[in-house]
Amino acid sequence: MDVQDCVNAAYPIPAALFFLGCIATSFYIKRKHQLGVGKTFKVLFGIERVRHDKVSTLLMLGTLFVPMALWLYLGKNCSAPVL
Repeated sequence: MDVQDCVNAAYPIPAALFFLGCIATSFYIKRKHQLGVGKTFKVLFGIERVRHDKVSTLLMLGTLFVPMALWLYLGKNCSAPVL
C-alpha cells in the first residue's frame, strides 16, 4: 500500500467529523448569542469576537482534536514508507 492509498483510506471519516463539528459549533454560537448568519461566520473566522463559554470551547476543541486523533489512528496502520 502506498502513501496515497493510506491518505485516501483515512480521509473521509475525519473530514466528515470536522465538517459536522464546524456546523454544530456555528449553530451553537448562532443560537447562544442570537446572531445572524453573516455575523456568525465573522465570529467563526475571528473577525468579530463574542464571549465563549465552556460548551463552545469544548465544541471548538473537539472539532479540532477528535478528527485529528482519528486520522492519526487510521494513518498509523499504514505500512508504507514515508519519504
